[in-house]
Amino acid sequence: MDATATSPTKPTQPNKKKTRSLDEILRDIGPIGDVKFSPFQLEAKQQARAVLPSFFPKNLHLFDYFSLFFTPDLLRTITTNINRYASLQKLRVLQKRAREWTDLL
Repeated sequence: MDATATSPTKPTQPNKKKTRSLDEILRDIGPIGDVKFSPFQLEAKQQARAVLPSFFPKNLHLFDYFSLFFTPDLLRTITTNINRYASLQKLRVLQKRAREWTDLL
């Protein structure tokens, strides 16, 4: 049998390339002379205004704004996860040190 067939082979490591400096990269690119730049044209300034849904009430309350972002489904998900977290904490803490917890509805 061949000796190389039974001896373990060393894994080959990829060649690590030296990180090049910015000066080296720019030297390789050469002089940059034909650069044409046209600045981005901004739209005319407009007065800020809220774009609200058509069903939004005319007589506004703070809760109306809140309910745009926190839907009943989202609040249910938050409540469920708070209750689950509290249950897990009860299991982790000694009973004599555990806080009283009533699940949120």
